[in-house]
Parts: sequence; C-alpha cells; structure tokens
Amino acid sequence: MMHCTHQCDQELLTQLNILSRVMPHDAISTNNSCKPPIRIQKPGMQRSLERFFCGENRRSNIVYIQQLLMQVVERYETCRKDSYATNMRERIVEETKGAIKGLYNLKQSYEGDAQFEAALDVNIATVKLRLNIQGGDFTDVASDAATSKQNATQKVIADDGGGDGDGDNDDTEDGCCSK
Repeated sequence: MMHCTHQCDQELLTQLNILSRVMPHDAISTNNSCKPPIRIQKPGMQRSLERFFCGENRRSNIVYIQQLLMQVVERYETCRKDSYATNMRERIVEETKGAIKGLYNLKQSYEGDAQFEAALDVNIATVKLRLNIQGGDFTDVASDAATSKQNATQKVIADDGGGDGDGDNDDTEDGCCSK
C-alpha cells in the first residue's frame, strides 16, 4: 500500500489539477525532471520542436497517465480504510473528475490514433470504476462526433435498403455471401 505524506498528496492533487486544464488540441509533456512532472503544451511549431528534441512521445505520455491513475486508485483505497481521511478521499474524486475531462480533451488531440485513444479509454474507465465515479459532465466531443457520424451512416444504409448502395439488400459488393 502507498503511505503518503501531506506533500505526496498535494503533488498527486496538483498533477490531477494540471490534467484538468488540458484543452482540445493541447499535448502534455511528461519528460520533466522538475516537479510537477507534467506540463501542458499548446499547439504550434514550438511544441513540435520541443517534443522532438526532448524525446517526448505518446508512449511515454500514456505510461505517465497509467502510473498517475494507479497512484490515484492506491491513495483512494488507502483513504477508504482510514475513517479520518474522508476529506482527502473526496478531494481525490473531485480532482480526478476534472482530470478525466482533461483526458477527454487530450484524446481529441490524437484523434485517429486508435491505440492512444483506446489506452486512454481503458485508463479512464478503470479509474472511474475503482473510484465509483458515475455520470458527470465528461464531455467527450470526439466520441460524440464519431457516434453521430456512425448513426448518420446507419441511417443512410437503412434508407438505401442495403449496405453496398446497389439496392439489392445483400450488404456485399458481389452478392456472394449469404446472410
């Protein structure tokens, strides 16, 4: 189990708070030797150069996010066993909710990178499950847009009567496969 001091708690909450400030199209830098180890990078040429020369990449970012969220879960569970740590447990949940919003925004920055998006989705779902976070306003614009696009495509297919646009209702290009 993780036994944190007040300073460790503050560092954990600070990192979550920084993640909550990520806006769509921002990136994060996690290769920092100073505290806190996370920085927000705004879009632009300078960001590209900094990421290249500092060896920053999505893989290191996702590893950082996984480790941070595991620390969150461990600290939350430690607080759950300590009846005097109710306030800390509540702060962890609130800061994590904000961080989840930031992670959804970060996901928009890497739209089209299925591996990165999937890793974020799994990490978000895990921390929400472990901290019993339900509902909330976790605006996931990228997923909402993808769902809307998929629904529109399904409507077009339904209106056409078939999936391949030839009107024969066989959902294949050459009709060789049976339903």
